[in-house]
Formats: sequence, structure tokens, C-alpha cells
Amino acid sequence: MLGRILLTVSALAQAVGSFIADFNETHVLNPRWPPHARFHNGHTMSLGLCLGLATLYYTHRNHETPTGKDDDLFTAAIFGTLYWISGLSAILYPGSKGMDPEFGEEFPQFWIFIGFEMGATWSQFFPPTPTLTEQNLPDQKGKIFIITGGASGIGFELATILFQAGGKVYIAGRSQSKAHQSIEQIKALTHNAQGQLEFLFLELDDLNAIKASVQAFQAKEPKLDVLWNNAGVSLPPLGTISKQGHELQLATNCLGPFLLTQLLLPSLRAAAQSAPPGSVRVVWTSSQTVELSAPKGGPAMADITSPPADKTKNYVASKTGNWFLGSELARAAATPGSPAYGILSVTQNPGNLSTSLLRHARWMKVLSAPLLHRPRLGAYTELWAGLAPELTLEAHNGAYVVPWGRLHTAPRSDLLDALKSKAEEGSGRAREFWEWCERQTADYM
Repeated sequence: MLGRILLTVSALAQAVGSFIADFNETHVLNPRWPPHARFHNGHTMSLGLCLGLATLYYTHRNHETPTGKDDDLFTAAIFGTLYWISGLSAILYPGSKGMDPEFGEEFPQFWIFIGFEMGATWSQFFPPTPTLTEQNLPDQKGKIFIITGGASGIGFELATILFQAGGKVYIAGRSQSKAHQSIEQIKALTHNAQGQLEFLFLELDDLNAIKASVQAFQAKEPKLDVLWNNAGVSLPPLGTISKQGHELQLATNCLGPFLLTQLLLPSLRAAAQSAPPGSVRVVWTSSQTVELSAPKGGPAMADITSPPADKTKNYVASKTGNWFLGSELARAAATPGSPAYGILSVTQNPGNLSTSLLRHARWMKVLSAPLLHRPRLGAYTELWAGLAPELTLEAHNGAYVVPWGRLHTAPRSDLLDALKSKAEEGSGRAREFWEWCERQTADYM
């Protein structure tokens, strides 16, 4: 209790105190104050507000378990400490001598300031309360779902929710033993659930094996209501490639899901014949890193056809590619006579989560720990993207969903331009990427 009180006091001091200290006639309102000093004061006030609110958020966030509460208080303490440590920069920065206005014109204050002023991006780090959860999800009996990567992380949490709601869930992945272990764990967690859980063998990094997996599914099921392209890989050792020789992240995150989706379109169309419009969906998984790190206009095709020796750039390219694929499938779904006609295609950023996705970059997981949420929250994002009734074919095909289930209101304009065709006065990069995926997978259809 004492720790929570102290963190609350510290957070309020950060959020309010920085304004009291800097927004006055001796600082920001001082006519003799140099521009760079006024800019730094603005940065300090923004930093105090953002870190103060972050500290409050984690201090008072409700958790179901004592461990979760402890983790949140630890995270709150980190955020609370960051503000005060940053104040040391006024003393340690060369030439500042501990004086206020502190830094000098050469310090990259603009980029720091912009980083803390990105409201739409910041809201994805600390999203509002989810609106669709296991508590208010309607009965899913009679519906059939596929979740790639459903044996762990977000996929596991999503499978648990859908099973509990009565749906039939296929957990698609390469490890049968891991999937069966997860299935037993889900059943143990959800007593008296009316759903069904099945394993579907799937290797997304082997294009030659995907068709057999789809045929195995179609031999059992007459339809598919929602496909969650949830599985992915992040930052594998440099030079790791797929069975067909593609860079592993592009193969697993883009080419495999593209081929899987194309082969499953007949099953999705079968469900759409009798389902309410817009309820049959394909959900693609992008990432916050796209808006933070993607090059202007998205990755150039030269970086797709000949990936650079940079696993981070390749990861960003693959996650941007997911957005491109989601947008292009939506375009096809709006075309009468298309194999995808009538299917709602949605792309989503599940959130910054503590999952096994960063298993190849543990240092990054450690550094980003204060910003990582529990996987169940990411499952709410995917749940909303796949089942929220407010998403419609007419208004939301090709939509981008952000945590924990809401429409993105302010995507980067250059990336929106990439989604448009050249006929629409866009760059057409999304279409180019789609056509590249078509060429790479044509022999495996």
C-alpha cells in the first residue's frame, strides 16, 4: 500500500510539477529566453506529463493475480524513475554546467520532443480499456476458426477465449506435441466450455507443405468463419532462410500467410454464403514498429526481392507487408467475381506484448519490458478485429485495428499513400508487394 501511495505522489509530481517549474515568467514566458531553452522546457513538461501518466496507469491497473500486480508496480517504478534520471542530463551534458537552459542548440531535442508528442502512437503503447472480451463475447457455437501460432502467446489466449465461447478452434502450427499440451491446458482452464479444439499441422516457412495442411482442414470442415494470421517470427539470426530460400521473416510473416489465405478462400466463401455480411474475416498481424520504423512510403521492392543484411529492416518490411496484404485482399473482396468477394479483411497491431516473438532478441525484450503488456490484452485486439459486430464490409474492409480493439484514426500518410493504387494517385507499393507474393507462391497453389 505504501509503495502504491509513493508512486502515486511521484506520478502527480511529475505530471503537474514540471508545468509549475517551467511554465512561468522566468522560463517559457520569459521574453529573453532563447528558443532552444523554451523548446527544452516544452520537452520537459511533455516528458513529465507522459511519464507521470504512465506511472499512474501501471500503479492503479487492475490485475487478476498477485504476480501481475507486482509486475505492474515494478513497471510503474521504472517509469517514475526515468523522469528524475533524465533531470541529471542538465548536469552531465557537456558545457551545460547544471544551468537552466541546460542543453544547447546542437542537442537533438526536436526528435526527442516529437517522440513524446506522437499522440496516436503513444495511445498504442497505453491503450484504453478493451471493449470486447470473454465477459461480453456472444456465443460462438457453430463457428469454425483457424489461429496460426495458437499454441502460445496471443494465439493461445485467443484460442482460450473462443473455446470458452463455444467455437471450434484449429490451432495451426508445426509442433503437434506443443499444440496438444496447449489444448489440454486450455481445457483445464475453462471448465464446462462447449467449444472444440483441434490441431492443424502447418509450416508457414515451407510453401510446399501449406497446401497439404489446407486440404487436411477442408477434408474435415465445410467452411471457415475467421482466419487469424497470427503466427510470426522476429529477428532470427542473420541469414536464416526458409525451405524455398526466402529471408525467413518475409517467408513466415508474409509468403506463408498469403498462400494459406489464398488456399482457404473457398472455405471462407462457403461460410459467407450463409453468414451475416462482414462476419467472415481474415485478420492480418502487423506491428507498432511499422509506424515507428518503416521507411517513407514503406519498403522499396528492391529490399523485398533482395533483402538487406539487416534483420530489423527485414522484420519491419514483413510487418509492413502484412498491412499491404490486408489492404489488397480487401480490394479483391470488394470486386464481384473475385475468389475473395464478400470477405472482410482487417489488419491489426495486437499491441506491445510480452510473448515469445522476441525469443531471438532477448536483449530487446529486457529493454522494452516496461512497455510490454500481458498476451491476453493482445488477444482482445485480435478478438475485436475478428468478431466485433461494428466492423462492416461497406465501411471497414481494409481497416487497421489498434490495441485493445479500436480503429486506427491517424495512420502515417505516406503509408496510406502506399496502400493506394497508382490510378488512385498513390504509389502502388501495396499492389506491387501483392503481385510479388503471387509470383513467389504460384507454383504451390
